[in-house]
Amino acid sequence: MKFGYRTPHMMDNPATGSARVPIVYVKPEIAWEYKQLSHAADSETDTEAVLNELGADGWELVSVITHELGTEFYLKRFAA
Repeated sequence: MKFGYRTPHMMDNPATGSARVPIVYVKPEIAWEYKQLSHAADSETDTEAVLNELGADGWELVSVITHELGTEFYLKRFAA
């Protein structure tokens, strides 16, 4: 678990005689799941439709690599 903090106006408040307490934010660890989608150069698959369907399921496209055999799509989403 990671912790972050912010200390706005940490000095005593002379008007009220009280000290401000620092605000502590707790950031939970984020777990990801990954997916690789291969698309052959000679394929007639509608890649846009496939990617839109994956996007509707929570997948985010993070990288695309094109080479002589086709294209590789790398996606991620929050793990369930």
